[in-house]
Amino acid sequence: MQNLTDVVAAREEAARLLGTTSDRWHHVVGVAAAARAVASIVPPDDVDLLVAAAWLHDIGYAPEIATTGFHPLDGARHLRALGAPARLCTLVAHHSAAVVEARVRHMRGVLLAEFPPEESIVADALTFADMTTSPTGLSVTVEDRLAEVLDRYPPDDPVHRAIYVPSSRRGLSRVIWYGRLSIWHGSVFPMTTATHRVVASPEVEGCCPVGGDCELLPAAEAQVLAEVFKVLADPTRVRLLRYLAESEAGTVCSCHLPALLGVGQPTLSFHMGKLHDAGLVSRERRGRWVHWAVRPDALTPVKAFLNVLDNATTTGC
Repeated sequence: MQNLTDVVAAREEAARLLGTTSDRWHHVVGVAAAARAVASIVPPDDVDLLVAAAWLHDIGYAPEIATTGFHPLDGARHLRALGAPARLCTLVAHHSAAVVEARVRHMRGVLLAEFPPEESIVADALTFADMTTSPTGLSVTVEDRLAEVLDRYPPDDPVHRAIYVPSSRRGLSRVIWYGRLSIWHGSVFPMTTATHRVVASPEVEGCCPVGGDCELLPAAEAQVLAEVFKVLADPTRVRLLRYLAESEAGTVCSCHLPALLGVGQPTLSFHMGKLHDAGLVSRERRGRWVHWAVRPDALTPVKAFLNVLDNATTTGC
C-alpha cells in the first residue's frame, strides 16, 4: 500500500496517471508549487498532506480512472481504493468548490455521502493554489482563472454552467474569498497587487516629508478587508460571532440561537450564511441540526490591519 500523503509518492502517482508532457501536468506542477508557497499557513503536521493533495487533485481526469466524468469524485474514489487516508480523499473530492459542479451534474448527494467535506485552512489553501494557477502552470488571479474556465468550456458544459447557475453563485463566491490566503501571513501572490509608494510631486516638493518608507495598502487587500467589515457591519452578526467565540464547547448548535437572539430560523440562517460565506465561521451537520464554530484564523487580516492603526505614528506634516 502506497503512503500517498508522502509528497514523492503522490507526485509519482500523479505522473503515472496524467503523464508528464501535457498541459494538465504543467497545471498540477504549478498547483503543487503554489501549495508549497502557502504551506506556512497550515499546521506543520498538515504540510505534506496539502502538497500531496495538490499533486493529486486532478488525477480524476486520467482515462484509466475516469468512470463518472466528474474528476474530483473519480480521483477521490481512486485514492480510496488505494487505501489513502480519508482526509486526502476528501480534499481531492472537494477541491475548488467541487460541490457546486456536483450540484449541476446531479451528483451532489453521491459526493457528500461518500466524502463529507472538510472545512479547514488546508482545504482553503488547496483551493487557493488551484484557483490561482493557470492550465499551463502559471500564476494568475482568481478572476482571470474563472474567466479562462468560462472561455475554455462551452456554455452547455457543466463546468461552465456551475459558474453561472444562480443557486451556485453563493458557493462560487467562496472561491474568490480564498484569495485572502495571499494576504494572511504576508504571502505575496497574484491576488495582491503591487504596493504603491507615496512619492511627492514637484508641486508639493519641500512642503513636508512624505515618508519614503510609507506604503499604501494594495487595492486587493483593501477590498478583502472591506468585505469583512461589511459582513460585520450588522449588530446581529457581531453578537453571533462573539457568542460563538466565547462558547466553552467550541461549537454552538443552531437550535439554541433563535431563542437567544429573538429571531426566527430563517433570519438566523441568513446571518449565519453571511458569516460562513465570509469564511468567519465553519459549520458541521450533526443529525438534524447544524453546529457552528468560529474559525480561529478568520480575523487574522483584520487583526493585522487594526494592529497597524494601533501602532500608528502621530508625527507628520
